[in-house]
Amino acid sequence: MVLTMKTLVLHHILDIPGGGERVSLSIIKALIERGHDVFVVTTQPLTPRFRERLKGVKGFFHILPLRLNAFGIYQRFLMMLSKYVSGLEPDVIVNTYGNPLPILGREKTPYYIYCHFASLAIFKGVVPSKYKGLWSVYGAPYYSLLHSLSRLTLKSQNVTAIINSHFSARLFQKVYGVKPVVIYPPVDLEFFSKAFHKGRREKLIVTISRFTKEKKLENAIKLLTLLPSDVKLAMIGGLTPVNSSYYLSLTRLARKLGVKDRVVFKPNCPGKELLEILSKASVFLHTMPYEHFGVAIVEAMAAGLIPVVHDSGGPREFVPSRYRYKSLEEAAEIIMSSLNAKLEEREKVARIAERFSEDRFKEEVVKVIESGA
Repeated sequence: MVLTMKTLVLHHILDIPGGGERVSLSIIKALIERGHDVFVVTTQPLTPRFRERLKGVKGFFHILPLRLNAFGIYQRFLMMLSKYVSGLEPDVIVNTYGNPLPILGREKTPYYIYCHFASLAIFKGVVPSKYKGLWSVYGAPYYSLLHSLSRLTLKSQNVTAIINSHFSARLFQKVYGVKPVVIYPPVDLEFFSKAFHKGRREKLIVTISRFTKEKKLENAIKLLTLLPSDVKLAMIGGLTPVNSSYYLSLTRLARKLGVKDRVVFKPNCPGKELLEILSKASVFLHTMPYEHFGVAIVEAMAAGLIPVVHDSGGPREFVPSRYRYKSLEEAAEIIMSSLNAKLEEREKVARIAERFSEDRFKEEVVKVIESGA
């Protein structure tokens, strides 16, 4: 039975590339397909071009009058005003930006939160913090306020937490005392499988990640020094002005270590070019420890690349143990044995990726949302 429901979807900054944004877009599509009247609230205005991608959305609302490329984590607190900004009385509220913050004026309206990670696990020291030095001063007030507000939210009525992996779920339950529903995020298998082929591949390693400090991308460049000189590295990912200094530090590191001629940087790489690179590459390298899930890993697997990932976090749930490393030296050994992987190995990792289709995700998330609405 198709339900007609007024559903408010919240995501603080929606029109930037990233796994969280892909999750939000998939949820929006799934709800529209089910007949929901979907309204979207963001902190800042969406570009007209991006709104065109969201055909079927009944209305858009934003909290700030202009775009602000700073204080991204703090902008999430503004989402607590979403109901007042929209002026709606929704049947359901769906938070896809991930922080379990209260919605002022919500009362008993069913509230679903797709969490990308248990952020308080960082605050409590359960996993390493991405904030060091002055950045820790920047992050401390955020986590302190989140600590108080999130516990209040999760103890209130009609709140359901959904999370992206069993690894994240265990941390979530540890720090919040609430057991979330696990729904793995969606991957655009149709798009990335276009890069899969049965021919030969080059001695090329690929990273796909936002160019941000917590992704530890410098380790990919360091790792290159442990590999033969004919092995190349392509570093692909989203880049925004706020992260330009980190991006430049990576280019300087490549020069300093004498591997600049073996590294190509592809910030904000177009989709067609991304597929071309993936069709040539042999190995996908993931450098971030304690990754929550790792959508880019699955994307690369769908393209037939052998995934080489840190032996921690969500990727342990789907990446075979023989492709997981604990040190850069171990990663180098795995890469060397994977550069000439047989077609059978590439087909096996591509089949693993099939478990994370967008259709599967939409079916599971709609079932959870409508079961309690």
